[in-house]
Amino acid sequence: MSYCQNKTTSCAACCGIYNLSFRKEELLHWIKQNTESFLQTDISKKENIVRFRELGEKKIQNQKISQEIYVCPFVGFVAKGKIGCLLHPTGSPHPQISLYAHPQNFSFYGEAICQGYNCFSKEKEAYGKEASFLQNMETYVYGQLAGNYRLAQCFQEIAEQENISLSFVIELFILFMQKVKKTLHYSSFELSLSKQEKQNPYFIVGAMLDKFQKPEERVEITEEAKKIGMQFRKEVAIAKASQKKVI
Repeated sequence: MSYCQNKTTSCAACCGIYNLSFRKEELLHWIKQNTESFLQTDISKKENIVRFRELGEKKIQNQKISQEIYVCPFVGFVAKGKIGCLLHPTGSPHPQISLYAHPQNFSFYGEAICQGYNCFSKEKEAYGKEASFLQNMETYVYGQLAGNYRLAQCFQEIAEQENISLSFVIELFILFMQKVKKTLHYSSFELSLSKQEKQNPYFIVGAMLDKFQKPEERVEITEEAKKIGMQFRKEVAIAKASQKKVI
């Protein structure tokens, strides 16, 4: 399976979509509107593509959680339920995309970076043999998990500590997010993870649900993060004791 795009779902974390303050419904609505707007744009004229990017960048500027992390305005629905690049030479749904040999060069990063970039999750196959389990998830949740290498590490550690399967930990986490009405905001750019200090995996999970965390820096563990983390630990203990399938 491809971490980026597979048969039923996709991840667009590297496009920066989880660096927006939108709730799930708001984010999906923005992506839908963005897609429709791009499809209505006559891209046979290069200046229209440039204008689309400029307007798109301005539109979401105040919605960014971290101003240091770029959010690409060319992200959209490339197929039913699948989020991806509207400029991709073979994946874009725009009927005029074939007019350009390298359409992604209209984007901020350009074709070489966009197509050559591998996040840590993809490069290191973060979820291992359990990766196929993620394919059953909706795109929004899939992207939150698939591109977050540090979170995957935490899930692995929790699974080993509690002697339960990785897929079971993921199931519990998704239910927990719904229960506490929290979501994940992050960038897929994972840097210098080898330098990270050993931290309680439950606290890291809590920190990621507490507020936006820059993956390349040491996770900030607040008292609220600890509280959320211990709540999740309690849910894991209850589910483990009951030995019941929760989803």
